[in-house]
Amino acid sequence: MDFIYPLIQYVALGYVGRCFPELAAFGRLFPPPINLGLMVYHLAVPLHQEAPAGLARLGLKMRARVEADTAGP
Repeated sequence: MDFIYPLIQYVALGYVGRCFPELAAFGRLFPPPINLGLMVYHLAVPLHQEAPAGLARLGLKMRARVEADTAGP
């Protein structure tokens, strides 16, 4: 059972690193339990401080990524 937490953690890190490459550097600087916490903190704190603007900015950023990924050459 000890392997489930790291497995979930690495899947989450991979997803966050794919969606937010600017945060992927934390994965190389800190061990996994610390870097996952830092990623969540850096995503949550700005959104909590300015929720409507932060969520709108995050939504636009994610939409731009999806459109860029799905656009043809």
